[in-house]
Amino acid sequence: MSSAGPQEVVRRNQLVAAIRAVSDGGSLIDPKVVEGLVAHRARATTSPLNELTTRERLRRAEAHYTRLAFESAQVRGQRRERSKKC
Repeated sequence: MSSAGPQEVVRRNQLVAAIRAVSDGGSLIDPKVVEGLVAHRARATTSPLNELTTRERLRRAEAHYTRLAFESAQVRGQRRERSKKC
């Protein structure tokens, strides 16, 4: 029996979190998709994103999508509360 390395544990935890988010009605965006979107936006010569490192851009994109997921969860919670009152 082999033990899981730190990256395997992180991937497993990410997978479990993603499955839970989707099962709760949320959505999941693959980090590679986010990276592509950020890269596309950064190509604009006037973009302030050009001043950020790749790592900073990815962190910013992750924070954005985390906020969207949180807001989505809040909306779902409000809908559940309303449906309980009916």
